[in-house]
Amino acid sequence: MEVAYRFSPLPDWLKAEETQLVFNKLSSGGAEVRFVGGCVRDTFTKHEIIDIDIATTEEPNQVISRMEGQSLRLIETGIDHGTVTAILNDRRYEITTLRKDIKTYGRRAKVEFTTDWLEDARRRDFTINALSCSIEGFVYDPFGGIEDLNNGRVRFVGDPGERIDEDGLRLLRFFRFFAWYGNGCPEKEELLVCQKKINALGNLSGERIQGELFKLLSANNPLDSIEAMLEAGVLKKIFGIVPNSQSFSEILKLESYYNNFLSPDPIRRMSSLLAKDKDRAIKISNNLKFSRIDSKKLLELSLPANNLKPEANKEKIRLSIFSLGKNLAIDHICLNWSISGGLSIPSSGDWESLLEYAYKWKEPIFPVSGDDVLMLGVKSGKDVGEALEIMKEWWANEDFSYSREELLKKFLSFQLDSGKQNQ
Repeated sequence: MEVAYRFSPLPDWLKAEETQLVFNKLSSGGAEVRFVGGCVRDTFTKHEIIDIDIATTEEPNQVISRMEGQSLRLIETGIDHGTVTAILNDRRYEITTLRKDIKTYGRRAKVEFTTDWLEDARRRDFTINALSCSIEGFVYDPFGGIEDLNNGRVRFVGDPGERIDEDGLRLLRFFRFFAWYGNGCPEKEELLVCQKKINALGNLSGERIQGELFKLLSANNPLDSIEAMLEAGVLKKIFGIVPNSQSFSEILKLESYYNNFLSPDPIRRMSSLLAKDKDRAIKISNNLKFSRIDSKKLLELSLPANNLKPEANKEKIRLSIFSLGKNLAIDHICLNWSISGGLSIPSSGDWESLLEYAYKWKEPIFPVSGDDVLMLGVKSGKDVGEALEIMKEWWANEDFSYSREELLKKFLSFQLDSGKQNQ
């Protein structure tokens, strides 16, 4: 395999003391060691390097033997498939022996160790993930991955259909990687194969689908990828409906326009695709095994929030922002605005004023504490919380104008009236 490129100057992650130590130990017995996959790819694209993948011609037991005795932690992540993870000063190094697939079983595969770098590269999913580099920064590119990165292309290694048959998740990974590294429209051949192999999604767990969707929706501008998924029928297969791509497009525009306080958010973006369809949101969060926090947020953003529209009166707007919290209220305004047409509609100025109002909102400080309630004779426990909620509601309904003394006086009167009614 010939050298295709050289990093000059060397990237920081390659020069790092931890990287040098791990490399020196791995290569001390004469093994050939290279850095592979994401760290090499993302050095070209200037994305943040988080984990570092390393490939070696030595087998796992030899790797473990060479790494023992160092000030690092070893985890046998996938020892049967030749993978060991080393952690040193919070840097993670996933070290894998060169291998070739003998037989695949979806995500799993029966592998055989090899010393052939090209054979190992052939088992990777995309050309941009088949790059490798030496400690000196020499980059090996067996399938034209550098050119694909430069041109915003995502191509499978070898036959696209075979790659998807080996692991159906690669179908979603194709669109995810296109969202991050692609430009324009995906390759027509790859897209047609994804459309043809769409039933492979039915063999994937909800967690795996959710993971890829969230990564895709976290990209800076995944619109082209989402539109390609719509064209191939992938989103309809996952969601059970044809999503609202127009609302999604408008959300991306709003995020770009208000990038000082709107960062990419996969839940907000997914909500725009569903256009506040509550029943569909519940079904999707269940099917895709969302976490409790993500499921709750998706459900909350599927509610109408009619008081967060320009036509609502100021009092209702303030109450909604207060009850929902500033961040969730901002998301609701953006979603309502995007569904109504976004920045292109004639009334966008009214929406802009509403969003600016929510962004500049400073939540008033509730003047009553639990100790104040106890002083009124309320028993400790849940009664204190209930009393605070009652007073907070009065306070909000009076535009947050009641003082501490006024709230306590009103609650004391409320207690006396309640006591008389119970006699």
